[in-house]
Amino acid sequence: MATLLSDPPAVAVPEDELPTEILTEEEGLALLDGEARRFLGMTGAQFIEAWYAGAFDANPDTPEVMGVAMLLPFAGQYERAA
Repeated sequence: MATLLSDPPAVAVPEDELPTEILTEEEGLALLDGEARRFLGMTGAQFIEAWYAGAFDANPDTPEVMGVAMLLPFAGQYERAA
């Protein structure tokens, strides 16, 4: 399972030397689920449903909401057409 870096490297690392991990959709969903639970106290599935229902429209720019929302593509979730 992927882990998030809590602190940036102390020295500059060339882009081609940065560690990269490709996630499966299942791993991406697990990552989103963990972060939604950690920051918002809800499951990943609950977050996805609430996100697309507009539950965060009043204030979507909180670090907690945006931090989880940025993981949506990793879980196979892309902007839905209106």
